[in-house]
Amino acid sequence: MRKVSRLLVVTVIVPFLVSCMATLQLPLPEPAARPDTGIRGLILGSAESAERIEYREMQFVEWTDSTVAIIGIVRGEGQNMTTRTYRLSDVEAILVHQLHPDRTSLLVAGVFVGVGALAAILFTGKTTDETVFRMTR
Repeated sequence: MRKVSRLLVVTVIVPFLVSCMATLQLPLPEPAARPDTGIRGLILGSAESAERIEYREMQFVEWTDSTVAIIGIVRGEGQNMTTRTYRLSDVEAILVHQLHPDRTSLLVAGVFVGVGALAAILFTGKTTDETVFRMTR
């Protein structure tokens, strides 16, 4: 049987793993939970005129009682590091980069089904190298 290249496996698997990550919109956290929140951006304003500010890279986030200060690179504004301070009264929600539950479940289910099907084909004793190659053509 042919040996599968590691680079090919990584090239195929990485996009699926990355697709499990999503930027989710969450409500403004309580003051005690704010320092532990790994935010990736903010939604400013009300639902009708909301402005989405997403950071490609963040160096520092500081929460106070009335503001949040962020040092980072804003997505779509070049490579320059910026420092911005936002009033919490203007913040409608925060953006958090985390695993998307639906996509992750589908990926894990697909892996289990694929492994199960492959195991059934290879280990039932009814296949040979010739039949495996004939099926893939």
